[in-house]
Amino acid sequence: VEKRLKKIVVVEKDLQKIPLLRLEKIGQASTVLFEWLKPYGFTEGQIGEVMKLFHAGNGSYVASAAYRVIRNRAWLVLAPMAPEPSHLHIADALPYDVVLPDGKKLTIGQVMPFTEMKEIPRLPLHEALLDTSALKLPLIIRPWKQGDYFYPLGMAKKKKVARFLIDQKVSTIEKEHVWVVESNKKICWVIGYRIDERFKITPHTRQVIRLSAH
Repeated sequence: VEKRLKKIVVVEKDLQKIPLLRLEKIGQASTVLFEWLKPYGFTEGQIGEVMKLFHAGNGSYVASAAYRVIRNRAWLVLAPMAPEPSHLHIADALPYDVVLPDGKKLTIGQVMPFTEMKEIPRLPLHEALLDTSALKLPLIIRPWKQGDYFYPLGMAKKKKVARFLIDQKVSTIEKEHVWVVESNKKICWVIGYRIDERFKITPHTRQVIRLSAH
């Protein structure tokens, strides 16, 4: 069983993953699952429920006291229980720095003239450049929640953040660590993914602020 687990378990940071297809093909899948999950507080009686995840919907899970086994597309993912809801942070003056629960440091820079830039830079996903005229302090940094929506850059219509994350193929675990920056009750950046169309730089932009999370 240990040899089989070594062949099929994929370790990524604090997550462990097993591809469902390979698990279904090996013999004694229930025994393999029990040996995999026993050290994380799962009982023998729960293995039947875990087996049902083979045919369950995406995001379905079975939990022990401190861990979950989650059906995430073609994988079974073993992960710690979801973190407790975090408090929001309020940036009422710039610059502003805060460390997010996943360890990333969010930096919101000073307002700077856009005329100093010859062209709009192509930024990596962990950085954002926003038109200051569209912003209103304080900026709220908080976890996203059901019902949130924004206008993803390049789109004229609003989209729920939940649907946006599904379209981006963000896993159930990753969704629990997604935060947003909000200005005047409008989401201006889904951190690490996309800014809002209403806050983008235009030919009329005179001042900008740079945000980064890494």
